[in-house]
Amino acid sequence: MRAGATRLATVVLILTALACSSVPLPPARGRKTLPDPPSEPLAAWVVCESSQSDFAQPCDLAQADFATSIAAGPWLKPLDPLEHQPSDADVVVTITAPVRRPYWSTPAHNPAFALLSAAIPLWWSEPHGFSFRISDPDANHESTSDATWEGTNVLWGFATLLNISRSRVFYLDPAVEQRFLNEHVGEALQALR
Repeated sequence: MRAGATRLATVVLILTALACSSVPLPPARGRKTLPDPPSEPLAAWVVCESSQSDFAQPCDLAQADFATSIAAGPWLKPLDPLEHQPSDADVVVTITAPVRRPYWSTPAHNPAFALLSAAIPLWWSEPHGFSFRISDPDANHESTSDATWEGTNVLWGFATLLNISRSRVFYLDPAVEQRFLNEHVGEALQALR
């Protein structure tokens, strides 16, 4: 009897140690030829339109996230609103405040679910990315892009098996999301010109 309980405890401990997550990567995109980026990134004034959802990310956070992401790419340089005026910008980027699921509403927030997830898979849908439009105030042109995707996050002891897939990872590296967003920025700028 005692040996059976010890084996069971060992299995539970191993499953708990294995408990991890699996998150989706951005959708694969076909090989599109983008023009060479400008030698100097275009100055961008980032504006946010508030969403009507209760769980919309506040505009100041959305603007900061978007600005950080585009600053990592070769296309745009976000202007600091404390140091510049909108008239200093080459382009105006208007983002829609993304709807993000609050962390407290996911199974990962609850310690009991975290223990259960060692043996029972728990999943929830999570939105990622931004939708935006870029406008050239001088030429009165506008280009829209939707760099969003929704994926299923999984919390499970055997989630590492899901992560074998090319479309899933343990943790979504911000650099991957930034690269995806900057590809969309490049396409939107190409359509704008």
